[in-house]
Amino acid sequence: IAMRSKLTISSKKRITNEWSREFPSLSIYQPLWLMRRVGLFIQGICLDRDSGNDTYLPTFHLHNLAGLNKDFISLTLRTPLRTERTNYPERITLADHEKRFAEIVNRFRDQSPLSFEGNLFSNDVIFAYQNHIVNSKASTDHPLNLFYDMVCIYMWCNRFDDAHQLLGECQKQIKMWPDRVTRYISERLSAFLQLESYMGRPLA
Repeated sequence: IAMRSKLTISSKKRITNEWSREFPSLSIYQPLWLMRRVGLFIQGICLDRDSGNDTYLPTFHLHNLAGLNKDFISLTLRTPLRTERTNYPERITLADHEKRFAEIVNRFRDQSPLSFEGNLFSNDVIFAYQNHIVNSKASTDHPLNLFYDMVCIYMWCNRFDDAHQLLGECQKQIKMWPDRVTRYISERLSAFLQLESYMGRPLA
């Protein structure tokens, strides 16, 4: 069995630069990580290397600056590149990168839930969140952070009627969650429920 080449400092820099050229709207945040600020959001591509340091996994993500996670960049809407045949996350070796980079980039762009160009519109972002909750294999059955983000997005856009309606719908779902879950997330749940007191006032 042929040994995989390791991701060296030099190869990581080259891979990062090559992805950066394909997504010029994003800036290099650090090796193997590209990001851009779009209004309320930080949108990015994390080229997530594995523990063996011989593959990376291209992963779309979005971070809501008004969300519950304020101390770090969260990988919300985490969407890894998937194979066409099995729909399983596809890790990329250096050999794959050399031979199939154009195809990998095109497939990743097609699979990403939001465009990397221009503005992000609230309806598109909300749809991406709803789709992620329903379809993502990595999503939780109790997506409080995603609920919080969606309500904040509507509030940021001064769409308070939509925010209030969504908050009510989320509250109905939360009431069906087991007690052990609501106890575990009690602090975050309290912050979510307090959003109603901000209705009618912009978040910024």
